[in-house]
Amino acid sequence: MGNFDLAVKAAMMLSHPQPPITSSSLLHFVLESAKEALALAAAKGNKAAKASEFVLYPDAPHAFHADYRASFRAGPAADGWSRAIAWLKQYV
Repeated sequence: MGNFDLAVKAAMMLSHPQPPITSSSLLHFVLESAKEALALAAAKGNKAAKASEFVLYPDAPHAFHADYRASFRAGPAADGWSRAIAWLKQYV
């Protein structure tokens, strides 16, 4: 399944959640198209979906957080990790 297909599926989930989204989401992306599609879907969703944050890492490849892979990027990984921890502290 391509990245565009995944973005479309995720956008459909945000715009027509089954079951409804009950908290915001924090999603990290490499593709601008995925970020845009999900942001549009979230804008049409419920209050939780509208509180979602979409972060784009344009220079980071897939699996940029995996420090055991050649795709690892320290800067985006550190930023993503700190954002994830902040999101968990706020919503969990």
